[in-house]
Amino acid sequence: MSIATSFTVNASWWTAVLTAILALAGVAGVFVSLRAAAASKKSAEAALAQVRVSYPELSLVTNRVSSDTAVATGTIKYIAGSLPAQDVQVWIRGPSHSYRADIPFLGPTNAEVGFEAHPSSDAASSTFAKFPAPATATAANEAWVGVAWLAPDGTRKRWGLKTVDAVPVGPVLRD
Repeated sequence: MSIATSFTVNASWWTAVLTAILALAGVAGVFVSLRAAAASKKSAEAALAQVRVSYPELSLVTNRVSSDTAVATGTIKYIAGSLPAQDVQVWIRGPSHSYRADIPFLGPTNAEVGFEAHPSSDAASSTFAKFPAPATATAANEAWVGVAWLAPDGTRKRWGLKTVDAVPVGPVLRD
């Protein structure tokens, strides 16, 4: 008996072995693809976080608003980011009036701008409808203030808060 005759393998055995090898390669391919997808997602999230750092953030300081205030005044500041805020809207709800000021552009180069907000019937428009401010402030020394702007991605960013004697008493409402 020779070695060649004792080691005979039929075709179905080779088919089974090659099928098992292909199955293992397929499983390994799926595993590698899942790892690559997770790495791609993590890389995309990091890139988006870097872009969001450049988005503008604004703060707002108002002077005291009373029932006899004809024009509400204050300052809006560009406090963070590198891209401009466009279509900036300041709104104030005082004891007897609502006020609004529009600032077309605010960026790092004009980081602080004074404003005059005039009485306006649309000062509390749908831009701020989701904030729980009453139609007018409830006390003579109370006001609700807010600012909204158009971010570089086209979304409207906004925040608002309650003040008493022009001092924020919070909480800051933002979206």
